[in-house]
Amino acid sequence: MELTFKSLRLQRILEAQKEITRAFGRGSERKIMRQMYLLSSTETMQDVFSGIGGWHELEGNRKGQCAGDAGGGLRIIVKPNPPVPMKPDGGTDWTKVKSVQVVEVGDYH
Repeated sequence: MELTFKSLRLQRILEAQKEITRAFGRGSERKIMRQMYLLSSTETMQDVFSGIGGWHELEGNRKGQCAGDAGGGLRIIVKPNPPVPMKPDGGTDWTKVKSVQVVEVGDYH
C-alpha cells in the first residue's frame, strides 16, 4: 500500500527507529515499526484489518479514519487518500483503499 504523511516531520520520525524511540519512548518503537511495515507491505486496508495489530475503523469526529495499536496507549491513525472509494451505504470501501495518509501517532482517548 502507498503511504503518505500529514507532515514531513511525522514522516521523518516514522522512518527511523532512533527517531521513533526519541519521540515515543522505548517499548513503543517495536510496535510502531511493525505497524508501519504492515501498512506498507499489504495491498489494501482490508488486508490490514484482517492482520494483527488491532486495526479498526473510527467513529464520531474521526469517521473515515482507522487506528492500530502502537503500544502504551498510542495509536497510529490513518485515513484514505482521495479519491476515497465508497460503498453504496455511504461508508468507506476498505477493500479498495490502496493509499493512506498517516495522520498522527497519539492517544485519542
